Amino acid sequence: MIDPFSPEYNFEKDVIKNIEKYLVKRFFYDPENIYSKQHDWLGTDNEKTFSIHFKHFPHILEYYVDNPIKYNINNHFCRSDFDFEKDKTLKVDIFLGCSHTFGMGLHEKHLWWNKVTEYTNNTPINLAVGGCSMEEQFIRLARVIDYFDVQNVIWFAPHFYRYTYNDGDLFRTFNINEYISTREGSAGDYPYEEWFIRHNFLEDDYSAYYNWKHATAVSGLCLQRDIPFFLKHMVRFDPEDLITREFNDNGVVTNVEQFDIDNNIPARDIIHMTVNQQTTIGNHMVELVKNNKEGYNPYNRELNVNFETLFDRGRLASLDYK
Repeated sequence: MIDPFSPEYNFEKDVIKNIEKYLVKRFFYDPENIYSKQHDWLGTDNEKTFSIHFKHFPHILEYYVDNPIKYNINNHFCRSDFDFEKDKTLKVDIFLGCSHTFGMGLHEKHLWWNKVTEYTNNTPINLAVGGCSMEEQFIRLARVIDYFDVQNVIWFAPHFYRYTYNDGDLFRTFNINEYISTREGSAGDYPYEEWFIRHNFLEDDYSAYYNWKHATAVSGLCLQRDIPFFLKHMVRFDPEDLITREFNDNGVVTNVEQFDIDNNIPARDIIHMTVNQQTTIGNHMVELVKNNKEGYNPYNRELNVNFETLFDRGRLASLDYK
């Protein structure tokens, strides 16, 4: 048994320098065919669903007919137009997050982190991946944090009911929302019994602990290197910046109830945030960077993250478990 607290165990040497074996490839189902390539469609932003949506909502989606999206995926399975290679002369800001930071359904120029790099004038390194847990982001950051001259690590982390577990050579993520929607189908693919999910993964206290733990781990990586770390969990949006819609069981939008088409652009999949929402997040993040030079510290309660859940607790609590 390895004693992680013994002098013989060197976290930097034994874990960080060998992080390849922990690299999360779960999001990309066929890494060999997506590596270092440009893609017209990806994930929930797929051509089939777009065709269905466009038939019903052409006035909302016509922007993307003349402005198609290109997803550039690099050698670290990240959305970037350049590969990540070691270069300690390159000043960068590293951005962590889920699909909202990755930019699913949106052009890179519309993503929130552009506001930050406009302020800092550093090169952006986007490590976000759709559907990820906070643990996955810790793994991704650990892999590249020593590649560059990192000026800031900035994290928008809105999703809490996601948990990473070991599955052979890969880490995979259990997403409670996916589990709920597929309970009659592929739910058996997850290595958990319903009683465990009910008494652990659905509990707000456990969710807050799990995510605080990995935010603290990221904070440790940054503090050790004297890198400011900024973390935001929740952003309040103006109603006019949102798109309000209804879905069917297949995730297809069946009705758009509210959208300010004259002053906003939706995500192409109509699932993810609008351009105005991204702008709002970016403005909040710039204020964090401006006003909190030391960054986030898990023991500084004034800067601490608010662990209020984004999910409807009543809906989760009312699940009819057998």
